[in-house]
Amino acid sequence: MRATVITTVLAAVGATVGTWYLVGDLTTVPAADRPDRMVVLPEIPPVVEHGAGVLALGVLLGCLVAVARGVSAWLSVALVVVAGLLLGFTGRVVTAGVIGANIGGGIAVMVLVPVAAVLVLAAAVTVGLAARRERATDPG
Repeated sequence: MRATVITTVLAAVGATVGTWYLVGDLTTVPAADRPDRMVVLPEIPPVVEHGAGVLALGVLLGCLVAVARGVSAWLSVALVVVAGLLLGFTGRVVTAGVIGANIGGGIAVMVLVPVAAVLVLAAAVTVGLAARRERATDPG
């Protein structure tokens, strides 16, 4: 059971950071034009961003291997991976530099974040039910 929880959490983080890394900066305006941003992040050196992205993708791959080998429950991992994809993409959209209002960022926050929250909640319920079923069938 502990392996399922750890794999699920690592898959969520790996999918979110990996998506952030793979999508890349979505800024549509040159920095010289001083783009407007919904969320302004501190400067992250490219080497750190690249290292974190590659590490996150490696962690995600490891989680998927664990699921394939039967070490972890597949449903909870699949739910948080989809949630991580949505959150990583939303993060890039809301931090994109644009001219004027970031309409896409607003829509992403209103739609994708609640969907991701429901997916994470469903994954938590799935893990809880699996733990309960495991305790019920444990002879000791």
